[in-house]
Amino acid sequence: FGGDQSEMYTLHYVETLAAHSATWQLAAEYLAWCPVHGSAVLESLLEKSPFPLQDDASALKALALAQRHGLAGAAAGLARRLGMAAAAGGRTAAALQWFMRAHDPVRCAELVAPLLVKVQQQLLDQAGSYQAAPLSLPELRDLEPLLAHLPGHSSSKDGFTLPGHQQQQQRSSGTLHQQLLQTRPYQELHCLRALLRLQEALQEVQRCQQPVAAAGSGSSISAQQQAALSAAHQCVRGPAVELLLEGMAPAVMQLPLLVYLVPVFDSAYMPFSRAEVQGLLRVLRGASAGALPAAAAAVLAGRHSTLAGLAWPAVGSGSADSSGKLHKRHADDVRLALCGSLVKAHVQQAGLLM
Repeated sequence: FGGDQSEMYTLHYVETLAAHSATWQLAAEYLAWCPVHGSAVLESLLEKSPFPLQDDASALKALALAQRHGLAGAAAGLARRLGMAAAAGGRTAAALQWFMRAHDPVRCAELVAPLLVKVQQQLLDQAGSYQAAPLSLPELRDLEPLLAHLPGHSSSKDGFTLPGHQQQQQRSSGTLHQQLLQTRPYQELHCLRALLRLQEALQEVQRCQQPVAAAGSGSSISAQQQAALSAAHQCVRGPAVELLLEGMAPAVMQLPLLVYLVPVFDSAYMPFSRAEVQGLLRVLRGASAGALPAAAAAVLAGRHSTLAGLAWPAVGSGSADSSGKLHKRHADDVRLALCGSLVKAHVQQAGLLM
């Protein structure tokens, strides 16, 4: 047995307490008095007992018990069980929260992969309309409270820059977006957060454009309306930089996103700096090539296995991709819009220097 007689009697008592929903937590507390077998029995109790799954309050108490006793593996296993139960019940936000407590980015990626597929399909459906209309994604709105509390990572508030060695790699490879090769836990959730922010910004742009459109093309735009439109377009910049220049969007989504944002690139209130527009042109070159670099493909096939199955929009000479949406002309339209944006960015920068 290994323990003394007192521990043996305590374990027998714990066995009785653990069989009932009202006393199983008390049983866990008694195990603290069992120096030889207490930790192992508590870990088994947390892994196999159905009672922590009965409600959120019980689950959180069980998780606190495991953490208090230093049972990191049991805590992660319990959180994973709770996440799988929530996912089976259709409670995606709760499931993601439990998987994050379990430090399980793979299951988080698997859970949100269908939503990313839906985003990509809606982007493809809008290809050619050039309206940048907000997407219909109620599931994304449901995840807003969780996404709002993700730890920050973006440097887009201060402007997009690449370290010197990455700039050199970008120049030499042309198509390799170096940040795809970095390991980022929960990248899919950061991608969804950026998409949610992008949708909110585009809704604000649309709201600011409505009074201008209602006044007619011959009417002048007031200074207040111009300021509102400029501010709304500036809000588009941050999430667009995160998705396209900081590598938050899967590579398969880059070309559809670029096509989607053509109205922003064409706008008189185009918000991107010269360096950012040049970065977007590099992203376009890689995306319109129709194939991932081998190293990036290996990353997507490994850690991001759920994203690797997304259809890559091949861009050929005038022929549509497998979804029948993207043509070579779409890439050409993006390139033309970005070239115009580069001219605007040069003019804006020159104006600031004068």
